[in-house]
Amino acid sequence: MAVITLASVIVAVYTVLDGRARYLHSVQPIISFKLSCSSKYLDLEILNTGKSPAHNVIVRISSIEGLATEYDPKEDNITGITFDLYPEEVVCNHIARIIDKPSKVLLKLNVSYMDDWDDLEDLTRTVFMYNAEEEIMVLDNNSSSK
Repeated sequence: MAVITLASVIVAVYTVLDGRARYLHSVQPIISFKLSCSSKYLDLEILNTGKSPAHNVIVRISSIEGLATEYDPKEDNITGITFDLYPEEVVCNHIARIIDKPSKVLLKLNVSYMDDWDDLEDLTRTVFMYNAEEEIMVLDNNSSSK
């Protein structure tokens, strides 16, 4: 009888700890990124889609491909600074001055942040933007031939 009681207590403790770990994982911050073009700038939006804040967020741009101009860190005032990002909060920043709207941009980022439980997340992300406003050539396969 004592063995059954001990086994029941062990299973109950394991179930509680496993449920807590799943809950903590479900409310972690989730950092999302979006690139867009305004009239003169390439903009980076950073959004926390998770359910808890991300503390000490640091975003570093490792490379940008597809721009007519080279990346100038002086144009970018978000890289390298530390900030907090709360759930559903968005930070938007000009990261590069552009001459013409690029058709494709590939941005590589290094991101680090801490969650409410002081766990450090250190991630590498790639953000891609495709300008769908460009003209697309359509082939007409229904043309009649005589």
